[in-house]
Amino acid sequence: MLALRDKNRAWFLHDDRKFYQSVHVVYDRKENTLDSLMDLLGGKVIDTTNLKPIVFNVMKSKKATLDYLLKWDFLHNSTRVLLANEKALKVLNEVVQGEFQALLAEVRMYDGTVINDYYIINVIIRKDMMNKEKSILKPEEERESWDMYEKCFYDISCLGGSEIAIDDDSKITLGSENLRRAVREAKLTGLEFNESWGGICFIE
Repeated sequence: MLALRDKNRAWFLHDDRKFYQSVHVVYDRKENTLDSLMDLLGGKVIDTTNLKPIVFNVMKSKKATLDYLLKWDFLHNSTRVLLANEKALKVLNEVVQGEFQALLAEVRMYDGTVINDYYIINVIIRKDMMNKEKSILKPEEERESWDMYEKCFYDISCLGGSEIAIDDDSKITLGSENLRRAVREAKLTGLEFNESWGGICFIE
């Protein structure tokens, strides 16, 4: 049974490392009209009028086979945005309904094969979740408007009543304990729930 403090605790969402060490799925910046950072991590609903499927290209490698890719419910890619198949989308709809927008994606293999079973998960909840009193700023001369902190700390309850959200400062996606349990129970592959992110962000 979960302790009270863990009922809606936050986790950093991260792609499964076993995948991205061997296969590269790259966002097509020429083909796509959306900016992978400003649009897909903007925490807002995207106008889908005239929006074509979002294209990703699979780079040729020994492991980059169709069978291998289709084993993964969440597909690691060159953006920080979740790329989920129909099975994963069903679970997300059950747990985080109303907090994301599913956008059609087109995953193109290097041999011309096209996979149409994946969706970009555009999280539409954006919150100021970082604990700025605990977080450590970089030296003033090293700060950029988009990169201010040397270490970032988040409270375990920073999601509040949300199940998934993008942090306003770091643009990192966090998910709830409810989501973690649902992903595990459905045995979905390709998504990790961690207490740290990139060695600089931590949940306490």
